[in-house]
Amino acid sequence: MAGNLIDTHSMKSPTDDRWQDLRPDPDNDTPLYLQLARKLGDAIHDNRWAAGEALPSERVLSEALGVSRITARKAIELLVEQGLIRRARGAGSFITPRVEDPLSRLTGFTKKMQQRGFRPDSVWLERDIRAANRDELVHLGLSPGAAVASLRRLRRADGIVMAVEHSALPAAVVPDPHAIGVSLYSYLEQRGAAVVRSESG
Repeated sequence: MAGNLIDTHSMKSPTDDRWQDLRPDPDNDTPLYLQLARKLGDAIHDNRWAAGEALPSERVLSEALGVSRITARKAIELLVEQGLIRRARGAGSFITPRVEDPLSRLTGFTKKMQQRGFRPDSVWLERDIRAANRDELVHLGLSPGAAVASLRRLRRADGIVMAVEHSALPAAVVPDPHAIGVSLYSYLEQRGAAVVRSESG
């Protein structure tokens, strides 16, 4: 019967290792759609997906990853909102070609979550002044023996942990780490040191 036909062509894509890496962890407290969106978003940023590459249908994606179609749909919708995926009417979803603009990705976590209707907060794990290590001296352009503010915290949205953030900034810029409130970006702007470039690793 026509209703039982399987699209064997579209079933091929989710069988490779890239798709298996996207499978959410049902034991994780983070909602499955957020896990899936984060994993796929990271894969796109890491260039494991080619610009213009087609995604399988929500049905195929949900079956391959063991999630509901609603979960697959919400994950894709979130990535469409972020500009990582585009939808073409009648053709499906595709990886969006990207022009890298470092400044476009420097919106703080707090502002991003507020724009999406979430309540952001942080749980501090570390706020110390210490000697900069070799990599920090290189990336921050510091002199040997310089100090940095070492910041590590859990970033949460509506009480759900979204990321573990670790930042190192020159102690001259952040002389008192304990004065930082919810938003590091707001703190820096108030001190006249707005962020214009970041290094990740």
